[in-house]
Amino acid sequence: MDTPSPFVQLFTAYAGQGDSIGAHLSRQVAAEAAAAPLVLVTGTTIALFRGNGQPPELLDTRFGARGFTELAGISHIGPALGSIVAMAEAGNATWQGDAQRLAAQIAAVQEANTVAFWAGVGVPSWAPHLEGLQRMVAYACDLTLSWLASLEGDPSRCTFDALVGDVLEVRSERFPVPFNHVMLATFCLTALNGTQSTLSFLRGLRIDWAQALVVLTAGNGGATAALTRCTNHLVDALIVASRGAVRQDRMFIIPTAPTSTQPADWAASEARLRGLWATTYARTQLAGRMFPGYPRFAPGECPECTATPATRTVSAPPRVASAGDLWSFVARLRFVMEDPTQLLSSVVASYVIGQLAGGTKPEDVPIPGLTGVTYPPRAGTGSA
Repeated sequence: MDTPSPFVQLFTAYAGQGDSIGAHLSRQVAAEAAAAPLVLVTGTTIALFRGNGQPPELLDTRFGARGFTELAGISHIGPALGSIVAMAEAGNATWQGDAQRLAAQIAAVQEANTVAFWAGVGVPSWAPHLEGLQRMVAYACDLTLSWLASLEGDPSRCTFDALVGDVLEVRSERFPVPFNHVMLATFCLTALNGTQSTLSFLRGLRIDWAQALVVLTAGNGGATAALTRCTNHLVDALIVASRGAVRQDRMFIIPTAPTSTQPADWAASEARLRGLWATTYARTQLAGRMFPGYPRFAPGECPECTATPATRTVSAPPRVASAGDLWSFVARLRFVMEDPTQLLSSVVASYVIGQLAGGTKPEDVPIPGLTGVTYPPRAGTGSA
């Protein structure tokens, strides 16, 4: 094997793996922070490693959250319909079987949808909304089943123009509430429960947040999503839960970080996480001492924009004024679906976090698409 040139050896003297200057500094920083609490945030879990070999404390923030999959099923009727139309317009005959299967499942949900069912899910923040939630779900099922049935009689109506006019933006005598508003309400109810659970868990950790090491990883709602401070709303949840004590210079989004917290893996995962954190932190801390006469980096405010029906394009999430600002919420829904760097839950996350951070009780948070909205009774029944 050829001996590396002096130039390559100079590079690896600092940047090489194992026995290099950079690796030595990283190990020093990791050793200095060995007893500091380490918080790992993934797309499904929050884990606290208290250091010194202790097992992690865990919170399942996604599938373990009560009601998540139940309401997510309603939320995702919209994208499911859009997917069926996209296949139909492309000439993919699979759409008809998928439409029939979706209709059968929606019909089963319609029959299972009762106030008692939603009460049994056991989400405290949903208690004031149980009757409205049941009525909204009944309406959503009625609306979508009606449209799917119309496609069986006339498959040529399986177009995006028909989907938008008859379902997503419908405002007819029989169906006066757009399905878009149903999606907003279900997203918000899910986010409200999940955010409250997350904040409660984080606030109960009783750690020195100013000394905490925080690692957020990829895989949070999509391979390309939540990879920056302003696209990962869990950063804001950490700031709120710690009452601003968590230091953003000790908080890093590391897409390659290990995420396993299984008993057989946690020791190795913690060691790897602390090493990745230390390598990142060590470099950032060199800058201030090496360049003392130059401006210091400080995170800026995350951008939002003001959008109106006349706005053609946006490059930042549209700002919402209140729970009743449904046009802006739907504009935000398009934005988070169209921008691959965004989490889908970001359509309502900043609103929910802002409400809870401002002191509003979870059960008192106004729900866009549900609070102040009257859903008609299920067709043909005269009641909800």
